Amino acid sequence: MLIIEDEFRTREVLERHFKASKIGLTDIRTAPNGLSGLDIAKEWKPDILLCDVRMPRMDGIQFASSYREIGGKGQLIFLSGYSDKEYLKSAIKTRALNYIEKPINLKEVQDAVLAAVRLVTAEEEKRKMSVDWQQHHDTHWSLAVLRQEMVRKLIVEPDSQHVQLALKSKDTFLLRYNNSFTVITAALYWGSSKYPEDISKMQQEVLYQLITRPLLAQHEGICGFTSSQWLVIILPGAFGSSFQEGREKIEDMITELSEVLDPTISFQVGISEPVRLLSDIPLAYQQAMKACNSLFYNEGKNFFFADLLGQSVTFSIERHELQQFREDLRKENIDAAKKQLVQLTERARRSCDLNISHVKDVYFQYLMIILEMAIQYGLKEIDRDGERRYIWKEFDGIMNLQILESYVLSFLELFQDSSGEDHVKIREIIRYIHNHFSDKGFTIKTIAEYIGFNETYLSVYFKKQRGQTIKEYINEVRTEQAKILLSNVDMKLHEVAVNLGFTDANYFATFFKKTTGCTPTEFREKCVR
Repeated sequence: MLIIEDEFRTREVLERHFKASKIGLTDIRTAPNGLSGLDIAKEWKPDILLCDVRMPRMDGIQFASSYREIGGKGQLIFLSGYSDKEYLKSAIKTRALNYIEKPINLKEVQDAVLAAVRLVTAEEEKRKMSVDWQQHHDTHWSLAVLRQEMVRKLIVEPDSQHVQLALKSKDTFLLRYNNSFTVITAALYWGSSKYPEDISKMQQEVLYQLITRPLLAQHEGICGFTSSQWLVIILPGAFGSSFQEGREKIEDMITELSEVLDPTISFQVGISEPVRLLSDIPLAYQQAMKACNSLFYNEGKNFFFADLLGQSVTFSIERHELQQFREDLRKENIDAAKKQLVQLTERARRSCDLNISHVKDVYFQYLMIILEMAIQYGLKEIDRDGERRYIWKEFDGIMNLQILESYVLSFLELFQDSSGEDHVKIREIIRYIHNHFSDKGFTIKTIAEYIGFNETYLSVYFKKQRGQTIKEYINEVRTEQAKILLSNVDMKLHEVAVNLGFTDANYFATFFKKTTGCTPTEFREKCVR
C-alpha cells in the first residue's frame, strides 16, 4: 500500500499502524504529496493507495487522474475533510473504492483498507485461475490440434518424415505398434441446434476431449476429426467381425462412444480390416469409409466391418425416367409417381452404391421435379429463399436410404391437400400461365378467356386468393425461367428472350434488371463464376 499524506504526523501514524496490523499488507511506502506519490506509483505499482485530497504541489484528485492516465489499477481510498459535492464527483470519476472524512478514525480506515486487501486478493486469485486455465486450455488444444493433424497425415501420407518423427513422442501420440493397425471411421450427425452442422472449432474441441479421454486412454490409439462430420480412430492391433478377432473390444468402444456423445448426435461406424504396415493405413481408412457408407442401406445398425462388405455397383437413372415422373405429376397421377420412387429405392438398395452423395443427388433431382410441378400447380410459392440449398443441407444429414425415400415422398403430400373449388381454379390458372407465358400474344385477357372469367374479375380473384396481382406472378414465373435459361452459357441472349415470349432482347434486358437488380449478362457472369 502507498500512503500519500502531506501532514507528517498523520502519515507517520498511518504507516506505523498498518505495519503493525495483520490484515494482509506485505509492504507499505509513503509520499508527502501527489507529485512524489505519482513517481513512486510509476515504479512500484502499489495495489492499494490511501490518499489525502488536499495537498500542496498536486492534490489527491489531480494525482488520481494522472495515476489512472498512466494505467494505474490500484484500489483508491481518499482521506478528506471536505465532503462537498464536487469532490464526490471527482472521486467517482477516478474510480475510487472508498473515501473517509477527517478527522480520521483508525478503525474506520483499517476496515476500508481491509476491504481493499480482500478485493485485491480475490482479483489476483481470479487472474491466476484464468492464466492457469488458459495455459491448460492452450496445452490441451495444441495437443488436440497436433493429434488430429497426425491422424490426417496418417490416412493420407503415413511415410512422411514428420509422421515418423512425431510417432516417437509416445507421451503426445500414444499410438504404439502391435503387429498391425485397425482404422475406424465414425460419421456423426448433429440432430439439434446444440451441435449445428457447421460445428465450430470450440465445439469440436469439447467433443474431442469427451471422446479421447475415456475411449483411447486404455486402447493406446489416436483419433481426430477430418471434418465436422467424420471422426477417425486409429488403433494398434487387429480387430475383425468375429469375437475371436476382437469384435467384443470394438463393440465396447462403440458403446463407450454412444455414452459419451450427446443423445442428439447419431453416429455410424465403419471398421477396416487390419493392416500390418504404417504405409497401409490409407488403404484401411478407405475400407473403413466404405464400411461406414454401407450402413446407409442397413437401417437399424450403427457399425459394420469391412471384411463383410459385398458387391457394390454404380446407381444410375435414365433421362426418360425423370421425364416419366414429371409426366405422372403433370397428369396428377400421384400413385404412379409414388410407385416410381419406391421402385427407385429398391434399385438403389440392390446396387449398394457406396458413393452416397451420388445416390442422394438422384433423389434430389426427383425432389426438384416435385417442387417445380407444385409451383406450376399453385401448390407452393416460387422459391425466393434458396430452398434448394436448404434442402441439400437436409439431404446431407440423412443417415439411411429409408429416411431419404420417406423425406422425398413427404413432398408429394403437396398434391393431395388440394381440395376446394377455389384451390382447383387457382391451380388451373397457374398451370395455364406456366404452360403458355412464352406464347405469342399471351396476355391476362387470354388467361381470362380460357378460365371463363372477365379480365377484371380474374385480376380481383387472383389477388384475393394469392395475395399478389396476376401480373406480379407472371413476372415472377418469367424471371425464374430466365435465370434457368441464362445459366446455359451456350444460349444467346436473344434466344433466351424469345423463349420467354419477348420479341425484343433489349426489352427483356430492361425487364430482367428491373426484377433482379442486375442485367442478364451480369447474372450469367455470376453463374459462370
